[in-house]
Amino acid sequence: VHELWVMGLIYRLLEDYPTALTYWRKLFSGSNIISFGVWNLTEYAELLVESNQTDSALFYYNLFDSARAETKDLRFFLVSKGEYFHFLKQYNTALPYFKKGLTYHSQFKDFAQTKRTLLNIAKVYLAIQQNDSAIHYAREGIAMALQAKAKPHIRDGYGILYSVYERMNKTDSAFHYYQK
Repeated sequence: VHELWVMGLIYRLLEDYPTALTYWRKLFSGSNIISFGVWNLTEYAELLVESNQTDSALFYYNLFDSARAETKDLRFFLVSKGEYFHFLKQYNTALPYFKKGLTYHSQFKDFAQTKRTLLNIAKVYLAIQQNDSAIHYAREGIAMALQAKAKPHIRDGYGILYSVYERMNKTDSAFHYYQK
C-alpha cells in the first residue's frame, strides 16, 4: 500500500497526473477511504483537480466531515478546498476557505503551510483585481519563502507581483519582479 502512495506521489510531483492517478486509484480502490486521513484524502482530491476531474474531486472533498474534524486536520482541508474553488474560478467562495486555513496554520505556527496559503490568497486577490491586497499577501508570502529558501514559492510570489504591477501599468516594478 505504501509503495502505491509513494509512486503516485512521485508521478504527481513530476506532473504526470494520469500515471499518478493510476497508482492512487489502486491505493483507494476497495479500501475504507476515510481511514486514509485528511492528508491523503485531500491529496487525492487535489490530484483529481489537477487532472481536471473536478466532479470526482468534489466527491472526495465531500467525504471529509469538517464539522467533526480537529483543527490540526481541518486546516489542510480548508486550504485544499479553497484551491479547488480557485481552480473553478469561484474566487469569492475560495477566499473564506483560504483565510480560515491561514488562521489555523498561523495558530499551529506551520510556516510552510502559512506561506502556501498567503500566496493562494494573493492569487485570489490578483484574479479579482484587488491589487493592494494581492501585493500585501504576496509580499508576506515571499518574505516567508525567502526565509525558508523555498524557490517555487519565491517564484510564485514574484510572479504574482509581476502580474499586479503589469496590470497597473507600473512597468518598472513589473520588470523588476519579472527579472526576479
